Amino acid sequence: MAVMRALLTVPKVRRAWPDDGGIVFEAHDEHARLRAGRISRTGRIDLLPHRVDPALPALAGSPGALLVHRAGRRAVIRDGATVTKLVRPGKERRLATLQNRPLFDPSGLVTAKLLETMPGKLTYSLLPGDALSQLGDAGLPAWRALADAWPHLTRTGLADLPRHDPADEAAVLDRWFVQARAAGTLTGLGFANLTEHLLAATTRTGKALVTGSGVNVLAHRDLHDGQLLWDGRNLALLDLDTVCLAEPALDLGNLAAHVDLMKLTCRLGPAAHAEVRGLLANAASSLAVAPARLGVYHRAACLRIALVHSFRPQSRAWLPDWIETCLTPSDNDWSTSWN
Repeated sequence: MAVMRALLTVPKVRRAWPDDGGIVFEAHDEHARLRAGRISRTGRIDLLPHRVDPALPALAGSPGALLVHRAGRRAVIRDGATVTKLVRPGKERRLATLQNRPLFDPSGLVTAKLLETMPGKLTYSLLPGDALSQLGDAGLPAWRALADAWPHLTRTGLADLPRHDPADEAAVLDRWFVQARAAGTLTGLGFANLTEHLLAATTRTGKALVTGSGVNVLAHRDLHDGQLLWDGRNLALLDLDTVCLAEPALDLGNLAAHVDLMKLTCRLGPAAHAEVRGLLANAASSLAVAPARLGVYHRAACLRIALVHSFRPQSRAWLPDWIETCLTPSDNDWSTSWN
């Protein structure tokens, strides 16, 4: 409880994440500079100096605009036509290996070029376009392009990639619930016995995940509307850090949940939302994903979104409505979405 109470006292919090029983966050200070901070289990707040992080030594002195800073984990800087990702020294080797493979080329999706790798630092070409999260209804051509491209990810010769099985996804959902309960982020949202209801929902969904399976394909594993850029002609895909082999329902279900969130937060109109849902259902059909399997991954993603955003004070304007939807029984298994 002390952790979340402390976070709510920090002005201009942009994002926050669980951190060993506490929370790490990024916020803008009185000079509009992005700052990273940490809240301990006891509620003590420690704010890092601007552009300083002992775990990310390459951050100090890196030129450009600081876009992201998750304390102890990563930072992102844009400088002209390049984007630099700062990570813990040693982690850059695995990320560089993934980025240098033409994994998504058969789909026609554009990915950034890796220009330079140094200890704790990777520099990429800046991709053109605007995120689908911001384009709203004007992004419909991009969603159509994605629905055409995504089924081409059924490929062989990728056995060396890590696997993300249904049990792994159930464990992710369970871990987010445990972290939210420990940090006290599920209080103050206007629900009686919310922790118990979410425990039941995550347990039920986790069991549904592991009682089925599908053929594994190339997966992004963090696919959402902010990871896709559209410049009017080409669709670009960001952040390949979590690429793996998984059921195609994993990415499509996660993307569908974020599309629902776009509608709830008025970033996508009802007609556009219905079209995008249909497009995603068609992509799932092309990949031989059963509607019920897409449905369970969609439910898991909806619950995970609720738990992730329980850490973020600015999400509390819409989070109760989202949670109510998550907890409302539904028989929608996507079978009505096929076109």
